[in-house]
Amino acid sequence: MSSPLLIRKRRARFFVDADAGYALPNHATDWYVRWWTESYKEWEPETFRVFDAFLDRHHSYIDVGAWIGPTVLYGASKAKHVYALEPDPVAYAALHRNIVMNPQFARKITAVEAALGDSDGESIFGGNGELGNSESTLLIRDPSYISDQAERPRMGSAEQDRAWRDGARTTVRTVTIETFLRENRIADCSFVKMDIEGGEAIAVPAMEKFLRAERPTFFVSLHWVYLSKPQIESIVNLLYDIYPFIYDVHLHRTLQRETVMGKCVGQLVCAARPLPPLRRAAIAVAHKAMNARAYARGLLRRM
Repeated sequence: MSSPLLIRKRRARFFVDADAGYALPNHATDWYVRWWTESYKEWEPETFRVFDAFLDRHHSYIDVGAWIGPTVLYGASKAKHVYALEPDPVAYAALHRNIVMNPQFARKITAVEAALGDSDGESIFGGNGELGNSESTLLIRDPSYISDQAERPRMGSAEQDRAWRDGARTTVRTVTIETFLRENRIADCSFVKMDIEGGEAIAVPAMEKFLRAERPTFFVSLHWVYLSKPQIESIVNLLYDIYPFIYDVHLHRTLQRETVMGKCVGQLVCAARPLPPLRRAAIAVAHKAMNARAYARGLLRRM
């Protein structure tokens, strides 16, 4: 059974399957519908400004960690083609159903049920609560992950963190970026979004050759609650070695690596070329307007 639900996000319009939430943790159909119809309107506004700034109809993008499709469906309205990776079988089932609800995107989205990793094959995947909750990770393949100390706590105490990390597991397919590009014949990728709950410690070093050769704009989330400071520092050093311009998620300014590490910055936009001044100015105006609307609705407090 499928029930189309119209979603509007900025200037994008698409449908999701209102019944796809049945497979999510606790059969959370009510939560799922509320999330799409209420929470999604204000969810990660900076993420979508990054998409607006870098996606175009002449290039494709790769979405690593697609979950149930909040960025994939939006990105399909902007990019030439979206290549999405989601290894969590519960999340992938919802993602697939949501894609099917949009025949206008039928030729614009390729979804693959696999994790981007450092080898082709299979791996243990999951942890961090129940499957489908958006926080499953490839880190769980290492048994020590359950007791490893992250830079920041996730649940409040070490004992709670261990219980959280010791979550549901499954076995998933893993692919390298080279295999993924070859199997899907991708030759026009200008943007990569990655949000994989600490799996960036595995995937980013494995992508080094691709990132150095192609230098797509790389929008990556760093998960300080799942990784140690040395793990994140290794990722950050590699990205600063490859990319000459690394912006904050607001696209207002470039960041020094000392700032990233000292302030535990959670999202980086890595670019081969600087943003044109006029585009940066337009982004700043849009950001101020969005904050003004948020203040008016009581979502933000003035300092």
